[in-house]
Amino acid sequence: MSILSSRAQKRYAVRTVVRVRPDQGTPIEGLMIELSSEAARISNLGQTRFSAGQLVAVELGTGEKLPGSIRWANGGIAGIKFDRPLHIPHLNGMIGALRGDTQGVLQFGT
Repeated sequence: MSILSSRAQKRYAVRTVVRVRPDQGTPIEGLMIELSSEAARISNLGQTRFSAGQLVAVELGTGEKLPGSIRWANGGIAGIKFDRPLHIPHLNGMIGALRGDTQGVLQFGT
């Protein structure tokens, strides 16, 4: 028997270089691979050790900063929950820009 779980928010596949800036410490470059209205998944963080609950900010190439905290981290990948959810029009615009889509149409990822 398999158990299906549903997520509260849709996740969108993206691929963009970001910096994860710990509250105390040096920013670490990574690759944002998923984005939702409340969280992001960042890969390519190397051997950096993050701990659940640690305060961070995700810095995008546009200069925008998304404050949040580490939800989980393992093997160079981390889940980051934002302090405040992104509004749908903002999320739509970000995904469109990150995907190079000038129309900004949401398409579900994973």
